[in-house]
Amino acid sequence: MPGVNIQVKGTVTGTLSDIDGHFTVQVASPSSAILVFSFVGYKSIEIPLAGKTVLEVKLEADVTGLDEVVV
Repeated sequence: MPGVNIQVKGTVTGTLSDIDGHFTVQVASPSSAILVFSFVGYKSIEIPLAGKTVLEVKLEADVTGLDEVVV
């Protein structure tokens, strides 16, 4: 999914996914870093990097109902 925000938890380091959903981010400590994935309309997810170099991430839709709509 393009445009997903990927941030290293507890830092200001982050990036966005490209048109194919790929991304690259530099982390100081790959064994203990946690990546936070977020996108409007989807639930955020935190994934420990644990030294991995390739991740497959699936975001779940965050469906909420509206009580009323004003036009």
